[in-house]
Amino acid sequence: MEIQRTPTQAPQSAEQSSARRYPSPQVGGKCYDDLTKLPEPPAMTVYIVAELKFTDRAAYDRYQARFLPVFKRFNGRLLAADENPQVLEGAWPRQKIVMMSFPDEAEARRFADDAEYQEISKDRKAGADAVVLLVHGLS
Repeated sequence: MEIQRTPTQAPQSAEQSSARRYPSPQVGGKCYDDLTKLPEPPAMTVYIVAELKFTDRAAYDRYQARFLPVFKRFNGRLLAADENPQVLEGAWPRQKIVMMSFPDEAEARRFADDAEYQEISKDRKAGADAVVLLVHGLS
């Protein structure tokens, strides 16, 4: 959100003539006299993107079988889990891509740091070489 300040009319008295007065900042058409009460900017969607190359399929399958019940406890959405993505450009030495969205970074980290998720992710780490990214969406 952008805060806009514009000068008000010219001062009326000689005392005021050397000082410019600025009105309270306006955000979204509302005027705020106290800057500490400005509204919080809306949360930005974040994504967790995992690119995987399998090293032990049985271990990865154990992880995958336990993943959804844990994931459903969080405010995330599973957007894609594709073991055959089409490479449009460049080389991609992986076999699977997983994309998840979360309403904000705090919720994504709450999922990633969860004790139960950490426990099941041992099988993911044993079963696949992975690159896992946290990506901020556009506002």
